[in-house]
Amino acid sequence: MRHPQPTNAAPCADTWRLHQSAFFAVSYGLSDEQARSAPTVSALSVGGLVKHVTGMQRSWMARVAAAPDAPPKDPRPFKEISRSSGTNT
Repeated sequence: MRHPQPTNAAPCADTWRLHQSAFFAVSYGLSDEQARSAPTVSALSVGGLVKHVTGMQRSWMARVAAAPDAPPKDPRPFKEISRSSGTNT
């Protein structure tokens, strides 16, 4: 007989919701130009961070959906994957 295993799903979901609301708050009302701008010495922009976080969340959800197996490999070339995740934004 297999017993249910405790998970950290609820605290993780709460943490993700908190962070998603923070990204929403800082990006709300920005024009595309403002979201792309890097207002500090860093090359990071609000839009780039949102794009990166969205890609990471998709990756995590693919892992969750495939569990306990590994998620399917992304067939795209690395450069294309990198561009779509916001790492080169």
